[in-house]
Amino acid sequence: MQAELDTAIKLNSRAAIEILQVGRDQTPVVVIDDFALDIQAVIAHASQQTFTPPSEAAYPGVRAPLPRPYIFSLLDGVFKLIYQLYRVPAQLRMQPQNFVYSLVSQTPEQLSSRQRLPHYDSHYPYHFALMHYLNPGPHGGTAFYRHKPTGFETISQPRRVPYIAAVQAHMAGYGEPDNAYIHDSTDHFEQIGQVAYRSNRLLIYPGFLLHSGLIDTDSDIDSNPATGRLTANLFIEFR
Repeated sequence: MQAELDTAIKLNSRAAIEILQVGRDQTPVVVIDDFALDIQAVIAHASQQTFTPPSEAAYPGVRAPLPRPYIFSLLDGVFKLIYQLYRVPAQLRMQPQNFVYSLVSQTPEQLSSRQRLPHYDSHYPYHFALMHYLNPGPHGGTAFYRHKPTGFETISQPRRVPYIAAVQAHMAGYGEPDNAYIHDSTDHFEQIGQVAYRSNRLLIYPGFLLHSGLIDTDSDIDSNPATGRLTANLFIEFR
C-alpha cells in the first residue's frame, strides 16, 4: 500500500506543450514533454505488479492497474486543458473508464487481423485517451491514420456502421492485412501523423481518432516492465 501512496506525481510547470492538428479534419492532439517532475516511483510501482492479458482482444499485450494517487494527480493536471481545447460542454463531468499500465507482448505472428489495423477506442465524441510514455527508449511511438475507402479519420457514431462495412469489403476484395504491426501507409490506410516515443511524454487524443502503436519488433515486444514499452493508459469520458 505504501508503494501506491508514493506514486502521486508533481507536474512540471515548465513542461513543453504542443498542440498538433492531425489530418484533413485538423483533430487536436496534445503532446506534453517532461510532463512530471519525476516518474521513477511510478515505474518502480509497475515493476511490482502482475501483468495479464486484457479481457478485450484489441490490445496486443499485457496490462496491470495503475495506482490511484498517480491517476488523480495526472488527471488533476490536465482536465481543464481537455475541457477547453476540445470544447467539452461545461455541464458534462469527467467519468473514469479504464486506467492501466500496458506492455506489448505479442509477436506479429500472434496478431489477429483486427490487431493489424488502426483502431479507435470509442465513437463517443467526448471520450479521450491519455498515454504517458514511462520507460526510457528507444521504443515505438503512436501514429494516426485515414481510412482510404471512406476518407474517415475519426469514427463517430454515424460513421461506425459504414466504416466497418467498408473495412470488411476491402478485406474481402484484397485480402487481410499483412501479418505485421502497421507502420506506414498501406493500400487500406494512410498515415496522417505520428508522435515519437519519449520517456515522460504525455499524449492526449480523442478516442474516435484512428490510431495505432508504432511497434518496433526489435525493442517493443517485451513483457518485462523494467525494459519493455511501458506506458500508462488512461481512458476518460465526459457525460
